[in-house]
Amino acid sequence: MPRTGFLHRKENELFMKLANRFPLESAQALFFFNKNNNSQKLLHGIKYHPKPHHAKWFGSLMGQAWKESERTFPDVLVPVPLHEKRQRERGYNQSEALANGFADVTQASVLPDALYRNIYRSSQTSKGKNERWISAESIYTQNKNIDLKGKSVLLIDDVITTGSTIEACSQALFAMEIKELHVYSLSMAV
Repeated sequence: MPRTGFLHRKENELFMKLANRFPLESAQALFFFNKNNNSQKLLHGIKYHPKPHHAKWFGSLMGQAWKESERTFPDVLVPVPLHEKRQRERGYNQSEALANGFADVTQASVLPDALYRNIYRSSQTSKGKNERWISAESIYTQNKNIDLKGKSVLLIDDVITTGSTIEACSQALFAMEIKELHVYSLSMAV
């Protein structure tokens, strides 16, 4: 999969796509995702087949790339949550496995339960841009038992297409009074 090179540029394409929608310190993606090629096969393998060791390995690549970029480290990593039914179907949360791989390399703290996905919906892969926006509104809530007030948060996801999921998660995180939000995805759809 082709690398984006975003870690070396703050104002990259992903940052520009998201920064006008919610407060954002940085937005990074390690790879470009292009439908109908090998990157699709790799990501679908991580997402739809129970291969947490593959996702964790990709997460370690993300962590190593972050370290090499000499970026400051956030206080905590928060993976994009799956609905509990979806997690049972898949056997694991691929974003959590990515975050754990990142943490293995960087010794960062992972808070997999900081956010909840409280609405079960069908997969977004076949939905258009407008359907994704409507689908993502108000489906994430914060865990009231976790205090992120004043913390720098790195939100981890597997692939960013429209950014609607990231935006919905950001709303829940800012409701927790975080200091700043960074976004890091394994890939960005082109």
